Amino acid sequence: MKQILFPFTAKDPRSGEGSAILLKDGRVFMIYSKFTGTADHDRSDLAGGILDPVTGTFSGERVLFGEGHYLNQMSVSLERFSDGTVGCVFLRKLSAHHDLIIFSRSRDECRSWSRPEIISNVFSSAYFTVNNDRLRQLSSGRLTIPVSVGEEEERSYRSLLYSDDSGTTWKVSKTIQPCAAPPKPEPYAAETSWEEICSFRHREQEPGVEECADGTLFYYCRTCLGFMYGAWSRDRGETFTELEPIRDIVSPLAPQSIRRQPGTARLWCVWNDRSGVAFGDAKKMWGWRTPLTLGYSDDNGRTWTKFRQIEDDGHNYCYTSMTFIGKTLLLSYYESENRADGTRRNLASLKIQTVEL
Repeated sequence: MKQILFPFTAKDPRSGEGSAILLKDGRVFMIYSKFTGTADHDRSDLAGGILDPVTGTFSGERVLFGEGHYLNQMSVSLERFSDGTVGCVFLRKLSAHHDLIIFSRSRDECRSWSRPEIISNVFSSAYFTVNNDRLRQLSSGRLTIPVSVGEEEERSYRSLLYSDDSGTTWKVSKTIQPCAAPPKPEPYAAETSWEEICSFRHREQEPGVEECADGTLFYYCRTCLGFMYGAWSRDRGETFTELEPIRDIVSPLAPQSIRRQPGTARLWCVWNDRSGVAFGDAKKMWGWRTPLTLGYSDDNGRTWTKFRQIEDDGHNYCYTSMTFIGKTLLLSYYESENRADGTRRNLASLKIQTVEL
């Protein structure tokens, strides 16, 4: 497949945070965030269309779920359910400090969608972080959505939102406990003390979950602690072990994405590998979300092997979606600029490409 780029323009200065689903006729349906500004809280809608994996074209684009009195819609997930329908979850931001988790379903291969339902009212909080491409259905039929809960001014926590009746009602798992004593990365080059970094109220962020071949759930999240952190559940997500560092995934404060390859026990992970840079080294751009790396785990996420580098240091890459088409992995992600002074700008293109596994 040819690479596809949805470039930023004056009209569309930021595109990204997508999710894709393989349709029964072999085509791919994709939804992504279409912003009118560059910030997370700028106006955006969810646009969907048909992605042709052979020609590399995107056609029939339309705005989904209609216009409404909201700030934006973003962080979309698509998942094929065991009954053949397609589920969709996204965030609807009402303000910078108030958003809703929304659920909808298509029974006709993404041509039409059920009335969007608010499913975050089981929480007492008004603010949630749910990344794109995070909705999963377990082998038991349970629907799961990993959630980070809490506003900027309060300490956030991680949990799992789940449904056992195909999305009619939702419940919340017990809180996933943070690591009690995070190990200090070495070599250490940050100007901030390790104690201060560990006290950051949002040190674990943007979680994901994936079911392993033996039914174990692997829960993971980005952190400011130098590594991706992970936890495991053997009761379908009711409870989890304490989060711990996954030392093979050396990463800045940037999201990872993980999917299990169908028919195998192998987990695939996309992340920004900074293993060659000392933790917090500003001169060597520790915090850059680059390069984009693909690796795999054959032991339920405990250890990882690098497979190949997807992108070099030329840009900033993040918020990857993963869709398997046979032995081909389709990826979509942000591509934005890294500046020489270490900063990056939020003018972002959505990039799509495939990798042969």
